[in-house]
Amino acid sequence: MGKEEYVEIIRFTVKPTTMTSVWGPWTFSELSFCKPCSVAQTCRACCTPAYLAESKTPLRGAKLLAENDARCAFCASGPAFDVEACVKDGLFWIRSWFESKKETFPKEIPNFSVKVVPANVILAEGHGLGEKGTLLGLCKAQGVDNKITSYTIFVLNGMRKAAFMETLVHELTHIWLYENKLSKKPYVEGFCNFVSINYLLSLGNDEDAGRRKNFMMANPNAFYGGDMKAYLLQAKAPAFNPFTNLRSAQDIK
Repeated sequence: MGKEEYVEIIRFTVKPTTMTSVWGPWTFSELSFCKPCSVAQTCRACCTPAYLAESKTPLRGAKLLAENDARCAFCASGPAFDVEACVKDGLFWIRSWFESKKETFPKEIPNFSVKVVPANVILAEGHGLGEKGTLLGLCKAQGVDNKITSYTIFVLNGMRKAAFMETLVHELTHIWLYENKLSKKPYVEGFCNFVSINYLLSLGNDEDAGRRKNFMMANPNAFYGGDMKAYLLQAKAPAFNPFTNLRSAQDIK
């Protein structure tokens, strides 16, 4: 039998590759994105682009936990942790750290609770306040006749352990401020971040803690980032006492 061969000629044009600008990496997730994706809805936990709202597309393994409440691939992939154990660890650390500075953190906190909640709950409790679309935690003090009878700390869900602990320690510091009648002082947010970044520093070479420290140092907000960095710079002087510095400032009226 004879044999016939057929060859199909496919004509195509090769166009030169167009390089797309890369934006990032973002300081906590260390992810980078092209310009169109860099303006996507951000991760509530670390501000990394996470979700294209118009096309309903999560970016690179990101997760949409609820409407307008996304987590980037890095935050979404964090291992599970025991919240109750973390709260105990946070209280132990902050009491020890304050004691090392010759200060006292309350041994008993009235009606104290920690709630891990979605973004819409924290935004509602904080009356919509937030930085760059984020509000990671909130300390709610309630009472009557100028006497606080309960403290509730709200922490955003879907965060990695280092971010959860940094937020928890920040909000615990607010309790100390309330108990010592210092909550109306200036620099309080920077002071709380100063305490929480010291927690991260105490973890040594922990990778997530290092990333979270970089995230805090990159914060452009004048109160949270700027005042914290001012405390860190002043703390390099042996004679500097952040507690004395805070107490000596005039109350905000």
